[in-house]
Amino acid sequence: MTDPATLADAFVAGDREAMERLLTPETVFRSPVAKYTTAERVLLLLTTITEVVEDRSVTSTLGGGDEQATFFTGRVGERPVDGVLHVLSDDGRCTEITLMLRPLESLLAGVKRMQAALGEDTAG
Repeated sequence: MTDPATLADAFVAGDREAMERLLTPETVFRSPVAKYTTAERVLLLLTTITEVVEDRSVTSTLGGGDEQATFFTGRVGERPVDGVLHVLSDDGRCTEITLMLRPLESLLAGVKRMQAALGEDTAG
């Protein structure tokens, strides 16, 4: 596998090791549910999301360098989902990540699966 150059590449590929390398210890992740901090927590959430949102495929990327927004499609179970992964970076490592998913039915199905996978409340 080619080493993913960006967090979005690693996210779409489901490459946990690459995602881990691209996070800073203080990375902030804003999900549709809550804000999370620390690389360890963010990595757990990102890897779980790659299990919940299946068949991810990039449709468009805007920006580059220290700010990038990647639009993707996928599915949560049988429900189609559209997403945007917005990443702010410093020296190639992610400082802030925001994930948006739609439509609402797919988002809610994803939240339910995240709660089941993490065995906890995902509200922060």
